[in-house]
Amino acid sequence: MERKPSMECKEKMSWSQQWSQKTPAARRYFFRFNCAIFFFVALSFVLGYLALHGFHPRGTIACIVAVLPAIAIVAALVSGGMYLSEETDEFQRHLFVQSILWGVGGIMVLTSVWGYLQIYTHISHFFTIWTYPFFLLFQAIAWGVLRWRNR
Repeated sequence: MERKPSMECKEKMSWSQQWSQKTPAARRYFFRFNCAIFFFVALSFVLGYLALHGFHPRGTIACIVAVLPAIAIVAALVSGGMYLSEETDEFQRHLFVQSILWGVGGIMVLTSVWGYLQIYTHISHFFTIWTYPFFLLFQAIAWGVLRWRNR
């Protein structure tokens, strides 16, 4: 009789099967995070469209308009903190924290290199409004690589 390894996986799981295996804390996090990012993107597009079509507020209204997308960013960050406090799987928390650290490191390297390029090569200015989207990109890449490496 042939012996088979006990940890052998017979077939790969589809995305829907992987999603159904996520913890309740992870599902709540993704729902909260996606809502916050939806509002961030929607507000950014609406405000950009209005700015292109002559909407240039002044004073208090300008401050409120500038803060609105940042509130959505704060909501996304708070959802990450809530996920860390709600997640009972310590390994998943560890992967999430590592992905955040890689995201922060990636954005620090990007902005530092861009800053030096601005000094020495007169490259165009880095618009800080892109800092959070680039952070999310670096974090998402890191999370995917970490989950793939630890599958």
